[in-house]
Amino acid sequence: MAKFLDAYSLHDSYWLSLNVGRFESDLVIRFDAVWTEGRIPHPGVRVAKWPRLIITMSGLVESQFDFGDIDHSSSIMEAVSEEHPTLNRTTITRYLLDSGSVELVHDAVVELRMIDPKGKLIPIPL
Repeated sequence: MAKFLDAYSLHDSYWLSLNVGRFESDLVIRFDAVWTEGRIPHPGVRVAKWPRLIITMSGLVESQFDFGDIDHSSSIMEAVSEEHPTLNRTTITRYLLDSGSVELVHDAVVELRMIDPKGKLIPIPL
């Protein structure tokens, strides 16, 4: 996750959902590709409805939410990811939203997928 966040900003992207499962959890973000300098297609100067960034985390250990109300209008101001100080092979990813913050503690390895409106995968150059 840290490698992705070093290459791309989630600034101005929108938090859509966190779907927590028994073995995996998916975070879905409406990705603002305007900051990618053309590495990921973007239709204009405003935040588009697509593409969607899906971050699949296995082993979600903990989640902390600090906000009043999160909905589709919650813009991500910043996201950082770092190794957990005491849990081996575990990462803390923090999202600062315009409506509060979210902290997720999860396995260090995540799967990143970006999809277009038809569900087609968009390559993420790292």
